[in-house]
Amino acid sequence: MQKKGRSNITMGVLVCGLAVLVVIYLNERMNIAPAQAAGATNATSSRIASAHLGTDKTGLPQEKSELPAFLSDGWTTVEESPPNEELLKLSPKLLPEHSQEIYEQLSSGAIGPRHISNMAILFAQSREEKIRYRVIENLGTINVSKSEQTLRELYPSSTADERVMIIGLLHPLEYRDSHQFLIQIGNSEEKSEQKLALNALASAHLFSGNVNFENTTLAQLSASAKEKYFNIQTNINNFAWTRSNKLGRDHE
Repeated sequence: MQKKGRSNITMGVLVCGLAVLVVIYLNERMNIAPAQAAGATNATSSRIASAHLGTDKTGLPQEKSELPAFLSDGWTTVEESPPNEELLKLSPKLLPEHSQEIYEQLSSGAIGPRHISNMAILFAQSREEKIRYRVIENLGTINVSKSEQTLRELYPSSTADERVMIIGLLHPLEYRDSHQFLIQIGNSEEKSEQKLALNALASAHLFSGNVNFENTTLAQLSASAKEKYFNIQTNINNFAWTRSNKLGRDHE
């Protein structure tokens, strides 16, 4: 019994000793690994930095130009003048000598609310159809209260084709004044413009389903205008129904 007890004690001491050695070994490895990792990170950072930095006469690191690398790849350097600020803001002073540049700027997609006033002046001063068309298109696309108002103000001085564009680009569902503007034209005796306005009103209702909008429209249209409005609405519905059936048959 004594021999067995001494054997158990000896085994316990050996196990404890082995556990202590394992713990010491692991602690040493954990202390070494971060240092090694830090060294590797610093070395990598130094290599990356040296690839982008040079040294000036003072011995301080300076950023290297990447121009030689671009030139070796076939790139060339060109001298280019800074952007024309007058052109960027669509200054009417550039007309008529720079009409093409004005047109290109109007077509660039970089037009916003800050250009509205100058575009109205360009429309009034330019006789070039392409510039006037681009002005109308941009005003309709910007879709803010001021651009909407400007479209309505340009209408009286517009050509027949330009009036078609303006009527089609107004937003009567969003702007009460544009709604009233179209109702006024819808009640006019000018047949071509009346039809366009009534078509715009009928389309706005049909594609939005806004019942209040239609009720307001009908309440202000004359009897003859109202009859034409319903005829136009029927034609749009018939067209949409025919188109829908055709698309359905095409997919069968």
